[in-house]
Amino acid sequence: MKTLVIGASRGLGLEFVRQERAAGHSVTATARDDDALERLRALGAAAIALDVSSAESCSRLGRQLDGQAFDLAVLSAGVYGPKLEAMEAPGQADFDAVMHVNVLGAMRLIPEIAERLAPGARLVAVSSLMGSIGGRTA
Repeated sequence: MKTLVIGASRGLGLEFVRQERAAGHSVTATARDDDALERLRALGAAAIALDVSSAESCSRLGRQLDGQAFDLAVLSAGVYGPKLEAMEAPGQADFDAVMHVNVLGAMRLIPEIAERLAPGARLVAVSSLMGSIGGRTA
């Protein structure tokens, strides 16, 4: 089985890489920085540099994956943003940064990933507690 994990530098994405490799699957994974890319390679994954906030980087990923067909693609890239009180609004710059990565980044990547899915493949978009409205206290 061939797996693609977008956003594997830490957290849920990195754990997907660990578990997929432990199951003996071929894994291609992305991260932003050199240390994270090296961690992925140490786990036996093919590591690709990707900055989800960059349109050019997202487009380049598509070209780097050309000719491959993945059975599972996991989109786990995202940023949390500032820690605020339940009813406190974020500043414009913080809001824009989070939306640029978590929403626009995903919108740019999904077409690139979809073209590289094998027949019957699954595309999974993963969120963390940040994506939950159930955690609001007010």
